[in-house]
Amino acid sequence: MYVPEATSSISSATTAKSSNLASKDDFLKILMSQLKYQDPLEPMKPDQFLSQLSQLTQVEQLQNIAKSLEDLKAATEKADSSSGFRRSARR
Repeated sequence: MYVPEATSSISSATTAKSSNLASKDDFLKILMSQLKYQDPLEPMKPDQFLSQLSQLTQVEQLQNIAKSLEDLKAATEKADSSSGFRRSARR
């Protein structure tokens, strides 16, 4: 199903971000556009809808994992820099 507004929403969201990854908000916009502009005589099949919702959940979980890894990296770098400071202060 081709949805013009959803397609333009995807391209504008992609160019606005520095990476090529779609965000949770991008997925929600696309899904809402599809639901809004679907053919009433041929609505989206339930399995397609559930598949898209599961993809949204996966994107959200991946974003949470990425944030956790960034936080862990920052904490590790902070710990490394403070332990390096202690070593140089002892000498």
